[in-house]
Amino acid sequence: MTGVLLIAMGHMNYLKMAVNLAASLRASDKGVNIHLVHDGGLYGLPENEQRLFSSEAVPADSSWHTKGQPDYIKPKTRMYDLSPFERTLFLDVDMVWMCDRPVSKLFQELEGLDFTIMNEGPKDYCYWADPLELRQMVGGENPMYIFYSELVYFEKTARAKDYFKRVQKAFDKPKPGTKTFSGSAMPDELAFIIASLQTGIVPHKDNWLPIYWHFRDRKHRHLQPYQLSKLFYGYSIGGNVTPEYAKAHYNNLTAHYAKVMGINQPYQVRDKRSYIPERSKY
Repeated sequence: MTGVLLIAMGHMNYLKMAVNLAASLRASDKGVNIHLVHDGGLYGLPENEQRLFSSEAVPADSSWHTKGQPDYIKPKTRMYDLSPFERTLFLDVDMVWMCDRPVSKLFQELEGLDFTIMNEGPKDYCYWADPLELRQMVGGENPMYIFYSELVYFEKTARAKDYFKRVQKAFDKPKPGTKTFSGSAMPDELAFIIASLQTGIVPHKDNWLPIYWHFRDRKHRHLQPYQLSKLFYGYSIGGNVTPEYAKAHYNNLTAHYAKVMGINQPYQVRDKRSYIPERSKY
């Protein structure tokens, strides 16, 4: 079975963004399976919004607590175990799917891959830690990639399972000198990078960026969403601050999908740093 995995934990706005994303996915692909992992907030949503998700679960505390405290980045490193699907497309909830881009098309494109992730190709650079220290810690000559974990695809295979075990181990035992992120001892993307260096497992394609993000895709900033939909599957509002033009694009897209799917008052973008103190820096 194929399906999309969403994780919405830590603040009600993430759940509202998950509703927007699910509505956009179903608007062009009504049969898509969408599994939502949450911390209990789903049950406060209207029934028509709950029905956007084909299944849901509140995970065990061990999946989203560290030393007895909530850790809302940790579940991303557990996505292999949290997914009920044989073939999974994980998406960050702070994005909206593009018009006329059914997610089934992307599943067809990726079928047969153990694992892949958005990336900027191999580079001797890492935003989250000193690359030389990473090399010394991991060893070997495997290429170091810049990963973006807003979109991850994997299948339930032995190779992918081993990879994600290494992701979990790296996240659970962060090394000194790594940057913290959103209240976690390390960002999930760094754990993915470490596991890649250890295993040699890399994305299926270098510079694979199927999701538009204003901070990264600067050369496309002048394009409208209907134009971006020719190039990208989704429109991300990731980051602690969102430019006004990107807010307008997101809000217009989600308003359209909400109308199509019968959702009242879709969530409109707020800068994350305005309601999550841990996101004040990035």
